[in-house]
Amino acid sequence: KAVVSTQSTGVEQKNGKHYILKNESKVVELQQLTRPKSSLPQLGLLALVLSLIHMADNALIESDLWDTFEILGINRDGTHVDFGDTEKLITEFVKQMYIERHKVNLAKGESVQYRWGARSYIEVKMTEILSFVAQVYGVDVNAWKRQHSTHTGASS
Repeated sequence: KAVVSTQSTGVEQKNGKHYILKNESKVVELQQLTRPKSSLPQLGLLALVLSLIHMADNALIESDLWDTFEILGINRDGTHVDFGDTEKLITEFVKQMYIERHKVNLAKGESVQYRWGARSYIEVKMTEILSFVAQVYGVDVNAWKRQHSTHTGASS
């Protein structure tokens, strides 16, 4: 017999208050049942986007996002075999409050900046994102002191 536990969090947005339900179940099998296998590539892309934002001190310029995607073979124009329309998927991450999109003025003109959204702060652990990045680079998480201090409360 499995027990399902959720946490409800209210988030204020420009268009009103939204509620996010977070699965608090500790049973891995139960958590995996709540996610269709077809969503795994999209979750992988979300993890990548959140990692890029976190490593850029929670303020990633849109051109940097697409430059990184291009290096990884993910083109802005066209359909990716695993993610589909990547630009549309990024917009969907914004709608679902995983990331926020802000217009910013830079020295070279107006641009778009991405930041972690309210839902990511609730559902995603920064320690896990940093561990993922450290694993990709084959280094200890302490190699990134500034990012590590963001989620440990330590000073940089």
